[in-house]
Amino acid sequence: MLLFPLAPGPGLGHVGACVAVADELERRGHETVLAYGGSRPELVAGWTRQLEPVEEIPYERTLGDSAAGWFAPGDLERFTRGDVELIQRVRPDVVVVDLRPSASMACELTGVPDLTLMHYLRLTSWYREPDPWRLRARELRRPQRLPHAVRRWLDPDPGGSQGLRAALESARESLGLTPNGSLWPGRLVACTTTPLLDPAELPPTWHYVGPISWSAGGVGPLPAPERGSRPLVFAVESTTEASPLLERVLGELGDEPIDLVVAAAGRTNVDDLSRLAARARIERLLPTDAWLEAADVAILEGGHQTACMAQRAGTPLVVVPRRSDQWTWADKVERLGSGIALRRPVAPGALRRAVRRILRREGYRQAAERVGAHLREWDGARASADLVEELVAS
Repeated sequence: MLLFPLAPGPGLGHVGACVAVADELERRGHETVLAYGGSRPELVAGWTRQLEPVEEIPYERTLGDSAAGWFAPGDLERFTRGDVELIQRVRPDVVVVDLRPSASMACELTGVPDLTLMHYLRLTSWYREPDPWRLRARELRRPQRLPHAVRRWLDPDPGGSQGLRAALESARESLGLTPNGSLWPGRLVACTTTPLLDPAELPPTWHYVGPISWSAGGVGPLPAPERGSRPLVFAVESTTEASPLLERVLGELGDEPIDLVVAAAGRTNVDDLSRLAARARIERLLPTDAWLEAADVAILEGGHQTACMAQRAGTPLVVVPRRSDQWTWADKVERLGSGIALRRPVAPGALRRAVRRILRREGYRQAAERVGAHLREWDGARASADLVEELVAS
């Protein structure tokens, strides 16, 4: 099995999902190869058995809210030809693709069956928000949200999916492939969410598999969670890029009567963060799943897999989204009652007040426990491996 995650720069989210599926396939006796083009090969090599280099999107193009500018003219065609060459050399029975469209096109050109991992149903062309007016009402409940909400409503291409689709169709024409109309083709599609999180009528070849759990651990042992007598608040940064989140966490919560632990998984300098709050514990990497389970409150930007792991553990969330896909989890915690979303512009002290409110009100913990009980019935890696074996059998 050959796995192709999208992995520009230091980003690890899609890599981790592929590694989790690869681990499950290895346990079943299959051989796996991971295609990786990011900037952390020394770290990723410790997670998988065989690593193959591929060309990746320049990291600076992936920053910001829109995916429309990810690929320059000729990029997708060149990436696809490189992916075809790797497929022909490895000769896999099945390819698993996580948000890397060139690998999907390479599978069409080589005739190898592929499984697509889909984490964000809202970025597909057919998905519709089940209660759009309730969503709008929640956005307008606080006046400071109105300018940002209006900008989002008026954006003709939220998230850049239309621009990305245009680049994909142009590349398909250059490569001699027929128009597809979908950003995320695949013989089968594994949706790493559930009907509770993302209610939708899925197309026939799309399947709910549940979240894929993984932890951004290192090659060696990492610190295990430690609980004291005070509430434990755990904040984790996206591995994709550095953000102001952790600086805000330390600035607003550094003197609170809590045990504050921060994982600077992205590009933020740990030494710079340590100067902001002497009593906080700050690490470059931590076993995210274990710390999320131990925490009383988790603070994150809204990455799908990290948010799912926290909710699976029954931990309430404070979501501070920055990128398009992270807004989906801001909406979910408000709809489910399992946390608080802080949309831009975020007022001074809002993060501190949100943490205090969650610790004071048991309803957030109870709602998170209900969501966690639901998510613990799902195993995304195992169900994805089942679909891979279904492709092999057919």
